Amino acid sequence: MTLRQYLLALTFGTVAAIAAAIIVIVAIDPITASGFAFLALYITLGAACVGLFTILGTLYRVARNKTEDVGDAVARSLRQGAFLAILVLVALLLSSHGYLRIWTTLLLVALVTLVEFFFVMRKNG
Repeated sequence: MTLRQYLLALTFGTVAAIAAAIIVIVAIDPITASGFAFLALYITLGAACVGLFTILGTLYRVARNKTEDVGDAVARSLRQGAFLAILVLVALLLSSHGYLRIWTTLLLVALVTLVEFFFVMRKNG
């Protein structure tokens, strides 16, 4: 699969996830919604965030570093896109329960940074 095919497939999936998230947001009343509705919202938003962050990261890496292996750039972008999506979803979840504060946000960012540092050191070490 070429980079162009990968990005087109990922873009199609991301657009579908964004459309599904919009449908969930518009169609569901948060006051009367069940846990399944919120689960559907978080899953669709998570898929949309992973796709969007991965596309942006891949395009940035490929444009910035012409000598880097495209497979490595895609793998790194996917991993970091998933981490950023988890960060966004956890922040939304904490916010919905009234627990999102500056210190919890800093702890989340520090945790994601440490996990990414672990992956980078494992590959280099």
